[in-house]
Amino acid sequence: MSYPLQTPEQLAILLKSFRKKRGYTQKAIAEKLGISQQTYQQIEAKPQNVTLERLFKVLRLLDVRVDLLDEMGSASKLVSDQGSEQW
Repeated sequence: MSYPLQTPEQLAILLKSFRKKRGYTQKAIAEKLGISQQTYQQIEAKPQNVTLERLFKVLRLLDVRVDLLDEMGSASKLVSDQGSEQW
């Protein structure tokens, strides 16, 4: 299922929903990430204040795939530093 995001508030709602769908408590996620429950609570409440690295760790733990799409709704080709195309 696709969840288009346009605001940080939408991401906060989705993080909570994905966590609950997987049956995790905030404390359980925090333990898996090696952080306090209070720190995870802040991540979930204000994801815009979190580094991308930490946000991606949370998303991987929740088994959430992130796809970046252009305005037409299609994935764009990515070109690595070596010039090879990747999807």
